[in-house]
Order: sequence, then C-alpha cells, then structure tokens
Amino acid sequence: CWTTGWGKDAFGDFGKYQNILKEVDVPVLSNPVCENQLKRTRLGPTFNLHPGFICAGGEDGKDACKGDGGGPMVCERRGTWQLAGVVSWGIGCGQPGVPGVYARVSHYLDWIRQVIGQY
Repeated sequence: CWTTGWGKDAFGDFGKYQNILKEVDVPVLSNPVCENQLKRTRLGPTFNLHPGFICAGGEDGKDACKGDGGGPMVCERRGTWQLAGVVSWGIGCGQPGVPGVYARVSHYLDWIRQVIGQY
C-alpha cells in the first residue's frame, strides 16, 4: 500500500514540511501484530487497538508524519486502487517496529454510505 502527503519528512525539529507531494510504500500489519508492537512503546502493555484502525509501516523511514493527517493510504486490489486507510496517528515517524495508525475505511463503510445517502 502507499500513503501520500505534504507533511514533515522527519519527526521533531529536524523535519521539514514538503512543497511537493511525497509518497511512500508501507506494509500493512495485522491488528494483533500492530497491537503487540505498540504495546512496546510508551502506550504500555495494556494498550488495546480499536478494530476501526489499520496499521502500516514500522520500517525505518517509511511512515506518514506530522502534517499528513487525513491523507490517504491506498492499496491496489485486482488492478484498482482502493482507499484502505486515512492517516490518523503514530508515535514519532518512521521508527523501526513502530507502525503508523490509520482509520480503517472498511470499518466505517456502512456509516459512510448512510451519510452519503442523505445528499
């Protein structure tokens, strides 16, 4: 899958906002794997990942960052690009073993269709 954005290219004061759209390929993780990796961070061993989230990244330098929130994570399925996630949150940016967290679009499809149907 791929995420795109104009956010910072690194975490903290060293990162610079981009004036061109950047893209990065990010591997999607299962929720149990993601939850276990996030439990090893400051979130601690009691952290529970809501099923409305999907995780990707966790590889050195491959992540969304500050300023990318609300942006897309798209995945190619059978020749069609589909919106799988919306950039939501993370701990730092691009740290090995610390995936980024995205809103899982499929979890909210019924609600999305309901809202769209009102217009």
